[in-house]
Amino acid sequence: MTVAVNELVSEFKRSNDDLADWSMSVFMNLCTTERDTVLFLNTLSYMEHIGSYKIMATQRAGAIDYPTLKHLNEETGHAVFFKRHAERLRDHDIDYSADTLLAPASARAYFNRLEAGMVRLFGRSANYRTIYLYMSLVVEFRAVWAYNLLQTALDHNALNISLERLLAEEQGHLYSMARRLDGDGHYKLRTIRQLWGQERVLYIRLLKTIENLLGDTSLAMTGRSQLAQQV
Repeated sequence: MTVAVNELVSEFKRSNDDLADWSMSVFMNLCTTERDTVLFLNTLSYMEHIGSYKIMATQRAGAIDYPTLKHLNEETGHAVFFKRHAERLRDHDIDYSADTLLAPASARAYFNRLEAGMVRLFGRSANYRTIYLYMSLVVEFRAVWAYNLLQTALDHNALNISLERLLAEEQGHLYSMARRLDGDGHYKLRTIRQLWGQERVLYIRLLKTIENLLGDTSLAMTGRSQLAQQV
């Protein structure tokens, strides 16, 4: 690969510096009260669950290989991780019904529109393995970026939740997806950066929806008005 994955992680971080303060403010607010923290953690569990479902949907049962099965297992594990902590705070079982989640329709739209954009980019005749690898790669860039911010918010609010292992696995997924794309001859920096742009718009939409649910107008000074023009 011409550009190492760790260099791309740094590039992604730089290109999202303008979203960092806004994201951190939303995460901090979501980790302030027990109710919001439970909803937030369960929503993250739901999104990890959607991600694992998307992986399975791109596979044929007889053709799934070890790296994909491992990825599926770890994404499901992340869904379990966040749900376990949500249930620990609430002290009872929680499902994925609408009243236990933040903006579930927007969470689903994030994945569905990203996938639809990739189908348009690669064409309906494209190998779904390529779409799976690129979609996973792009989502993992966002996950690594966002979970690093989230760890700061969790620590600031004295919530005893460590994302260290989860982050290590997400970073491992980045390297795995990049290696597999490169092995298939489909690893292209231009495509990665183009998909970053599509994902950024969807992330902003999701964050705006969650922020609106919080009813917090104090974040208007973070530059959100300028960012909103991007979507």
